[in-house]
Order: sequence, then C-alpha cells, then structure tokens
Amino acid sequence: MPWDSHAAYQFAAGGTRYMFSKLSTRLAVLAQFGLYGEAPASLPRPFLAVVGFNGRMADTRPLLNHLSADGRNGGCIYYLQGDQVYSDADLSRPLPSDWTDSQAKVFQLVPQHRQQSPEVTAQQLQFALKTIERVTGSATTDVAAHSMGGLGARLYGSQGGHGIGKLMMVGTPNQGIRAATMANWAIKSGIGFAMKLGGLGPDAGPALDWLQAISDGNPKLEQLNSRWSQDKQQLEKVMVLGSTGRLTSQASPQEWGPGDGLVDSASLSLQDTPVQVLPGTWSQGHVSLMNDRETFRTMTAFFGWTPG
Repeated sequence: MPWDSHAAYQFAAGGTRYMFSKLSTRLAVLAQFGLYGEAPASLPRPFLAVVGFNGRMADTRPLLNHLSADGRNGGCIYYLQGDQVYSDADLSRPLPSDWTDSQAKVFQLVPQHRQQSPEVTAQQLQFALKTIERVTGSATTDVAAHSMGGLGARLYGSQGGHGIGKLMMVGTPNQGIRAATMANWAIKSGIGFAMKLGGLGPDAGPALDWLQAISDGNPKLEQLNSRWSQDKQQLEKVMVLGSTGRLTSQASPQEWGPGDGLVDSASLSLQDTPVQVLPGTWSQGHVSLMNDRETFRTMTAFFGWTPG
C-alpha cells in the first residue's frame, strides 16, 4: 500500500497517547492495591471474565482475586481453555476431567492466542460455558467481557449460543475504533517499526478487521450490529460500561475526542442498550477498566452480587 503521511501521524500520535495512558492506568491500580478495601461480594451463580485483543490475565486479575479472596465464591480462580479447567494462570495444573464443585464461581477464559479474532473467542465460549455447567451444575453464567471480548460474546450469542445470563461489555467498541483502522493500515503497508511498536503481526489482521471503525468500512461489525435487536433477547440483562477523560483517536472528522485512551466514548453505543460512561480517573483507562473500583461497584449492582 502507498505511504500515507497523515495515517502515519495518526498511528504514531494515537499509539503514544495510548501507551502513556496504559502505563499510568496500571500504576494507578497498583497504587490503590487493586480492589483492596472494597466490600466483599457473594455471587449467586458462576461468573466468567473474558479479555480482549492483546489481553493478559492481569487485565482482570485484581477483580477476580477480590471475588475469590478469603475462600469466598469457591476460594479460587479457575482458568478455562478448550474443555480443560486449570487452577493456575500458567495452565500448569489441570484439574481432572471429572472434577466438579458446585461452589466454584470465579472463572477466566484464557485465549488461545492474544490476538485472536472474535470468531475464536465465540468458539471458546461454547466450550467454556458447557464446562462451567458440567463443573457447577449451573446452566447459566454471567459474563463480563473486556474490549473485543464483548464482540466475541455477542458473536457467540448471534450464532445460536446459549448459557449467558447477564452480559456486561466493558470498553467494547461496538462501532469500531480508529486505532484499529490505523493498525490495519500499518500491517497491510508492511511498516515493520509500527508493527513492532504495537506488538502486531500478520496474524492480527482478522481481529483488526472486526475492530476497524464502521465509518472506515467494517461489514462484519455492521452485520453483527444489524442482528443485535434479536440477539439481545436471549440475554437476561445487558449493558455497556466505558470511560472518558483521555484524548482518543475518533472515528469522526474531529480525529481526537473523549475516550479511555483507545476506545472513543461514541464507539461504545449499541441500539437500545444502556451505556454507562465513567468520568475517566487514572484507574479508568482502557487496559485496566475491569479492575477499577467504580467498575466493581457497577458490576455488583448489575449482576446482583450480595455485598458484605
């Protein structure tokens, strides 16, 4: 593809802003000792966390540690990959295939690879939800999906998948994001330094095709959104949670506007779906939004967790 100096500027400027936001956000979560001091919460049924594009277990660990602390809700985080359950994030301690525990409540979906597309996440959810039902006896699991993980959860339901009760999408770009458009441009242009800076490779293309801003052309996301009114009927309850307060690349003529450092606030929207936008404190940047205290309080109310 031909060199585009304006696209290069947007990619570099947006990436620099996001890297600063990412670092400051993680430091803020560490400085607050995660969710230490927040009220404990008792979960009425299993809860599954799903990470997004380039997601790490650290993106949800403070939240899940808090939910499972002091023996609460089964006292352990269980990690799911394929139809296997592990008791550690390194996936070195698999549990027996016939293991069950009706008290297990806190689960984490582990991606096959960090830059997988929503199609892969949707397939993983099929295995994960069946496994949780086998282990706990609960046919319904509540899901909090971060960023692109929310698109994977939506695609799972749109393909006829069942088992999700309440769904919270946290920082999910339902209208796509300009940052993905720029990243896709960098990959297709073969700009090595930009790909290295963003931790991107050719295998990221399928995921970026999903994340690209609809205004830049995204037939996959447009088609998924067109089915949303029907797809949401199988969910008990759904909401989108996001953050603002950081200059973020916009899928609009303004180019820069409010967002969480990666996902602009406007891209959170989804037809007939409540959207809550947090003010954007230092711990409410995109990468650690799942571990923020206000996010936790919102989850407690949304999922019907019992405090104390």
